[in-house]
Amino acid sequence: MLLLMDGGLNLNDPLVIGETELAIATNADFRKKGVVRSRDGRASVYTNQGTSFMQLAAGFLYSFGSNIFKDGTSLGTAITGATAVGSAKLYNVSNEVALLSAQNNYKVDGSSVYIWGIAAPTVAPTMAAFAGGTMVAGTYYYKYTYARYIGSTLVAESNPSPVSTAVVLSGGNLQATFTGVASSDSQVTHYRIYRTLVNGAGTSDEFFFDVETTLATYQILASQADTALGTLVEIDNDPPPASNFNSIVGPGAYGVIFVAYGNTVAFSKSIRPESFPGTYYFTVGVPSQTILGLIDWGGLIFIFNTSEVYFIQGTDADSFYPVKTQASRGLAARRALKATPAGIEYLSYDGLYLFNGQSEVKLTGEKVDSLFRGETINGISPINKNSIANCWLAYWNGKSFLGYPTANNTVPDKVLVLDHETGKASIYDYGVSINSVLEDKSGNRLLAGDSNGTVWQLETGENDAGSSFTFKVRSRELSGLAHATPSFIRHDISNGSANTIYTRLLSKTTTVHTTTITDSNEHKRRLIGTEHFDSLQVEIESLTTGRIEVGSIGLE
Repeated sequence: MLLLMDGGLNLNDPLVIGETELAIATNADFRKKGVVRSRDGRASVYTNQGTSFMQLAAGFLYSFGSNIFKDGTSLGTAITGATAVGSAKLYNVSNEVALLSAQNNYKVDGSSVYIWGIAAPTVAPTMAAFAGGTMVAGTYYYKYTYARYIGSTLVAESNPSPVSTAVVLSGGNLQATFTGVASSDSQVTHYRIYRTLVNGAGTSDEFFFDVETTLATYQILASQADTALGTLVEIDNDPPPASNFNSIVGPGAYGVIFVAYGNTVAFSKSIRPESFPGTYYFTVGVPSQTILGLIDWGGLIFIFNTSEVYFIQGTDADSFYPVKTQASRGLAARRALKATPAGIEYLSYDGLYLFNGQSEVKLTGEKVDSLFRGETINGISPINKNSIANCWLAYWNGKSFLGYPTANNTVPDKVLVLDHETGKASIYDYGVSINSVLEDKSGNRLLAGDSNGTVWQLETGENDAGSSFTFKVRSRELSGLAHATPSFIRHDISNGSANTIYTRLLSKTTTVHTTTITDSNEHKRRLIGTEHFDSLQVEIESLTTGRIEVGSIGLE
């Protein structure tokens, strides 16, 4: 009898699963046709640095504890309770927004961390008539804003300050001096000064741009004639809402950044990623349906709450509106949502799904459903549903990686791997609890952050940072042997590093014979014995530091 073991994991009755399917497939890879082999390994990238990630255009950001890092370098910023949510391009320069679920929302500019958005001045400017100038005699009122320039480009501006007291210009005093209160926000580079037209009312919003100056300038003359004034001051440059966001996406086709908290989606002005007018929001579903994910796919922004999926209709603030799709299942974990070439993959409460823009199909079928039903099969523990919100999902090299916690664990300690090329499943155990993952497109790496802050590269090498890991596969139950007595076992096994490989015969889960392989020869023949069995399973197990490939097992 020749037994192939390349059919992937099937957590159903070993008597009825497919001929080549496996009752156990731990750290097993099925990408090579006709072979089951040990998975790729992991290698350390950074230590004591990262548990959650944000992709940048070049490189990545990550947080550990209260610290933020960029590509291995600490940004020297302590942020209580920092947890990476996502990232989005802010400007057509090198700046990114890093969304952190903490006391505030933050952005990263190069090597500096700032508050996302600029708070308005709280103190009115001090204005006084000054000799000289060509302004028209009369009464004027002033306001100012805080602004941030990158080079010569204005990238962010606050709402205006309180209004000054009236400034009366007459005689030879036909200009005014401005004195402002500097911002405590280190990102602010300039004051921008606005005033009324001559004899305008200080209670109106009719304040026009007059002049600007750097914060280093203590005073500046405000002397523009009415006809030379610029645009009206904007009074809706509110910072992003002061909430712990679950998700961020943008800027997308309309230059808008969307953020989600509770069952609310707020959005920025177009091409103004730090300005979130108080009226720029809409609610989705009911308050109990928390929005866990926003994602850009197929030119649309999709909203995933705990029970439904919506897309955002419209092209601007006046037309943005959530439209419910036909999907009947929501998202279970905010980190378990990924755009793929075939659609949007996401974790719901009963399995992994693929969403095509309108409806969903289940990716995890009956072969691994026990993981989501709370059933332990063949010693393989299911997802701890109490901590399903901490699951994560990655899509890499045609495979889906679903990290999930088992038993009483709260952080994912196991990974369900679905190979879309072969249609086969396996359970990976990396030996560490992984908080989050990142498909680092700029570095062409799959990264993971564990609970100790180590950043790992997955799917690389043949071992785990020089250490071994357990490779274990167990066949279906070979029945109908009619008390046959196999005399020999033949191995077609490639042993990359002379690992100690144990091949066991089991009858009703009890080991009845063990053969040990310690060299790299592909074919072995071992006498089994003279016992009689109605059914048998073949199990292969090894602590491997190098590649193991199993082609076939022969029973004679």
